[in-house]
Amino acid sequence: MGAGVLSLPFAFYAAGWAGGLLATATVASIEAFTLYVLARYAEVTGSATYSGLVSALLQGDAGGLAGRWALDARLLAAAVAPCAATQLRTLEVGRRPV
Repeated sequence: MGAGVLSLPFAFYAAGWAGGLLATATVASIEAFTLYVLARYAEVTGSATYSGLVSALLQGDAGGLAGRWALDARLLAAAVAPCAATQLRTLEVGRRPV
């Protein structure tokens, strides 16, 4: 069980039932499409594991050092953005008059 699952009750509270259900359906659709694309690429490359698939895809024309740097940059952004958002939210809460 991840942090995303643990935060669902608050997300539904903040978005309401309609917004929460719409957001859940949207994320589920995106996840299903992502899994479909991964499965198709695994068939094309003949990879049996996720790491094998990534290695096979990064060795093509879009791969190499530039492709790995691009992937690393995206992963770094995905890791840093939530931390920055949390810090900004903490600063906003701290500035509110009591």
